[in-house]
Amino acid sequence: VADLAVLRGGQVVYVSQDGAVAAIGPDFKPLWRHAAPTPWFRGAPQPMKLSADGRWITLPLPSDAKDSEIAFNLYEPRFERPSNVAQTWREPLTARPGVQLRHWQGSFRGTVNGNDLPRIHGREMALSAAVHSSESALLYGSSSGRLRKVSAEGKLIWARALAAEVTAVQLLEPAGLVVAASEDGFLRVIR
Repeated sequence: VADLAVLRGGQVVYVSQDGAVAAIGPDFKPLWRHAAPTPWFRGAPQPMKLSADGRWITLPLPSDAKDSEIAFNLYEPRFERPSNVAQTWREPLTARPGVQLRHWQGSFRGTVNGNDLPRIHGREMALSAAVHSSESALLYGSSSGRLRKVSAEGKLIWARALAAEVTAVQLLEPAGLVVAASEDGFLRVIR
């Protein structure tokens, strides 16, 4: 519970850490609860889809939500149901001619074109990846909170330390941007 207030009739209204607002009666029975769908980055990583115009991405919702994902506008920050966004959606590429990413998802032994993916330690797993469509490179997020750009030869180009596991990654190639979602609930846009 993030905050609460006691009403004159003995009811308690509260706001939870996940943004839900609810009320309970003086007998501690739930009266009502309202929770807007919020992205859920914990658990099994899911692909972050990109709209054809490059303005929207999809984010997973908790398994008990009515819908499985929600769309987010990167340029005019707002959420919308993916079905309300008149777009076709594209999942991140994980292979293309010249860049073959293998055995990477949830594995300690991911490779690109037969070369090991760079890691900090032997127990670090690749959780998310996106292959660049025209450059001989890919990005991948790991269980140790690292986002890396790697060449098709498996050489590290750059790395960013994020605060938590990187569960989804997507490239906005025309804009030169990378979008990364991490388990702590943050969505990062990196140039």
